[in-house]
Amino acid sequence: MTTTSILPCRTDAVIGEFNGVAQRHIHDVLKAIETGRPPALDWQDKVLLEVVSKLGRRAPTERDLLHLATGSRLRLLVEARRLTYGDDLQMEWQCRCGAKCETTFDLAQLADRPYPEPAQALFRASSGQTFTLTWGTGLTDREFARAQMRNELSFLDEPLCRVAAVDGEPMGLRVLTRMSGRVLDEVRKAGRAMVPTYDPEARPEAAAASEPGEGTEAAEPTTGPVTDAARMPQAGCPERVRLTCESCGARTNVPLGTQPDFLLPGVQAAAD
Repeated sequence: MTTTSILPCRTDAVIGEFNGVAQRHIHDVLKAIETGRPPALDWQDKVLLEVVSKLGRRAPTERDLLHLATGSRLRLLVEARRLTYGDDLQMEWQCRCGAKCETTFDLAQLADRPYPEPAQALFRASSGQTFTLTWGTGLTDREFARAQMRNELSFLDEPLCRVAAVDGEPMGLRVLTRMSGRVLDEVRKAGRAMVPTYDPEARPEAAAASEPGEGTEAAEPTTGPVTDAARMPQAGCPERVRLTCESCGARTNVPLGTQPDFLLPGVQAAAD
C-alpha cells in the first residue's frame, strides 16, 4: 500500500508502509537508547529510503533526503506510520504537576504549513544583532546530533544549528556559542517558534484537519527582522501537539518524536 503526498517543501512523494528492514533500523534506535548509546546518525535516512519510493520524479538517494527540510522528513514518517499502524497515536507525558497523562491523538489532524521562498527568516535580538534563521534539514539535524555527542550543544540548542548568519555575516557554532547567553536564549526561542505546534483546542478554522500540503498557506517571508519571537513565521509539519492535563488543566507541548507509539508500536507488540 502506498500514498502520494505533497510535502511542505512542495515536492511530491510516493510513500509506503514500514517494511521489515525499516523496522529493524527503528529497533536499532530503541536498543541504542536502552543501552545508553546515541542512535546512529543515519537511522532516519535508512528508514526513509525504505518507505519513500519516489521523491519528485525519481527514487530518492540518501543525499536527496539529507537536503530535505526537517518538516518534510517528518511528514514522510507520519504518512508511513499512518499506512502501517493507522491514525491513532497513544500520547503519554508527565505534567509539571507530577501527573502522568495519556490520551489518543488522531494523526490525520496534522496540517502542514508550506515553506516560503527563500526558506529563512530574520530575527533581531535585544542586543540589536540580526540573526538569519533557516528551517532545519537532514544536514542540520546531523550537525546538531554530532555537536551533542561532542558535548558542544545541549538538547535545547537545535535552533543554533540553523543560524545562517549574524548581521549578514556567516558565523560558525563555536563563535556563536561564545555570545551572550541572554541573546542566545532569545535566538533559541525564535528558532523553536518557527516549527508549528498543533493545538486541538484552537479555534475550529485554525485547528481544522486538512490533507498534507493542501488547504494551508505558506509562511509569509519577512521583509524585515522580527523582534518578537512569538511572531516568527512557521512552516513544516507540526512536531509537537499541545495537550491538556486532566488533573490540573496545564497545557504541555508534547513532541511526536518522543512517543514510543509513533514509530515503535510493532516492536512493542512483538515484545509483549
